[in-house]
Amino acid sequence: KSLQRQGLVTAMTGDGVNDAPALNQADIGVAMGIQGTEVAKGASAMILLDDNFCSIVAAVHKGRVIYAGIQKFVTFIMSVHIAEILQIFICVLGGLPVMRTPLLILFLVLVTDLPPSIALGMEKGEPTLMKQMPRPKDEPVALGFMWFSMIFNGLNICIIIFILYVVALRHFCDGFILQADIETLPNAEYRVEQARTVAFISLVWADNLRCYTARSFTAPFYKGFFSNPAMFKAVAVAQVGLYRAGAERPDLSPPRNWHRHLGLGHLPVRPIGLTRALRDTQDIHGHPGPSIGAKESIKSECER
Repeated sequence: KSLQRQGLVTAMTGDGVNDAPALNQADIGVAMGIQGTEVAKGASAMILLDDNFCSIVAAVHKGRVIYAGIQKFVTFIMSVHIAEILQIFICVLGGLPVMRTPLLILFLVLVTDLPPSIALGMEKGEPTLMKQMPRPKDEPVALGFMWFSMIFNGLNICIIIFILYVVALRHFCDGFILQADIETLPNAEYRVEQARTVAFISLVWADNLRCYTARSFTAPFYKGFFSNPAMFKAVAVAQVGLYRAGAERPDLSPPRNWHRHLGLGHLPVRPIGLTRALRDTQDIHGHPGPSIGAKESIKSECER
């Protein structure tokens, strides 16, 4: 109770009848599954089936992997959606042709963004995961540096893709960028279609590359690059879907014209590494580095 009054999360292990009150009072009561009494098991939130304390360490690690996957999912999906919403908002306010049609927006949500988001939840976890301090009970899922990452990366993708769209409009629409001026041109819809294709392909590629940088809050994207096959499958789905969308949809130019657009998708990703500057001296919960000695002793004990 003293620890709980201090706001700490408490865990209690036990196997006998006399342990039941403490197991019930603790935030997480863990009873022994082999030698534990039925009273202890009934008072606990968790039963340790093999009576091995190393299983608790493995469970904590698994829980941290899942929680980190949720944080990566939120950070990635929010950053790309901030960019996509702002691009359309700026087009509407500025009187430019809308950058994407409703079906293209649906494609981005279901094909480009969703599969990589799911793949982020399948990451194996970083080697330093168990060296992080326990997170407070009232800590939100999205921390301060994650919000900075979402906003910075969202604005970064938004600005660069919007600039590409404006340049494409000027190129295909004889120097015009406003909807009212473009409507006076012959084949106005086809001209907008060409510019929209430039922005759409670049955004799909930018989102696909962004999902690789979202795999870790600290490590560069090339570390463990091949450790998550699900990510490659997700990106492959997005690229195949992109090609099919260009072949079937009338609001995109045909894929034979795409060679001039493919190199533009990497541009929004270059400044993304700047957001990791906030993560050099702190762990994921903003605490200074933990004491290694206790963790090393637990590790050696589990290995034995």
